Amino acid sequence: MARPPAPPIALFPSSVRANQTSPLLHLLLPALLALLALGGCTASHPEFSEPQAHAVIQAVPPARSGCTQVVVVLGHNNHTPANRRFVTVSVFEAATAAGPFTRVLGPYASTVGTGGFAPPGQKREGDKRSPTGRFTITELFGEDPDFRPRLPYKVVGPDDAWCEDPTSPQYNQWLTGAAAAAVTDRLRRDDDLYFHAAVIDYNRWPVVPGAGSAIFIHRAHPDGAGTLGCVGLDADDLQAVLLRLDPARHPEIIMGSADDLLRTIAR
Repeated sequence: MARPPAPPIALFPSSVRANQTSPLLHLLLPALLALLALGGCTASHPEFSEPQAHAVIQAVPPARSGCTQVVVVLGHNNHTPANRRFVTVSVFEAATAAGPFTRVLGPYASTVGTGGFAPPGQKREGDKRSPTGRFTITELFGEDPDFRPRLPYKVVGPDDAWCEDPTSPQYNQWLTGAAAAAVTDRLRRDDDLYFHAAVIDYNRWPVVPGAGSAIFIHRAHPDGAGTLGCVGLDADDLQAVLLRLDPARHPEIIMGSADDLLRTIAR
């Protein structure tokens, strides 16, 4: 049986008329005008259809041959300061590298850098933006010794860190023991953001000093805040993605706005 249509939602409470001057109206109007100026609910995650994501997968060349598993992280094409950190994450798979690719996980609401995506080739250390492009995923790490993913997984300890110093010869590398003593990005954290994580192989082979480091897929901030350049997922969604990643499928990640990704290919 069809549901009856929902009753119209009044813009103002019944006790407040739009042509009346009231303290409540004065309080409501600034907020309503601000929402209209931002184009409505702009602080939201973008929505992409499977064909749209599939078009990006086909258009952006793989980082290596044989990739049949892709994590697609798409952001708003017309982003604003309010929405630029919000993205949508899905996992696609195909029987062969030629496709067709089908969504097997997601879409998941996710976050990236506070500054959104850096345009292709413009990611810089400390800019709080996530890189745009297509990259391999070859290893995982975390604090859970009972975690059993298919990709290689390293259990981190208090002496493990990732070098974010562009002047260091060990820039954007995993360090442990004495070499990690002065490094700021500790891989065992009090906030559990790295309890389970994947390394995105951005700026690794070769390493370009200052182009950005320590780009991971990790747990999202519980308050919805942006990351420093990584991809943040809710714990359950993150675990589902990490357990799905299969080295036999040569998994990769595509990150950026659809417009930026497709514009790069068109050049």
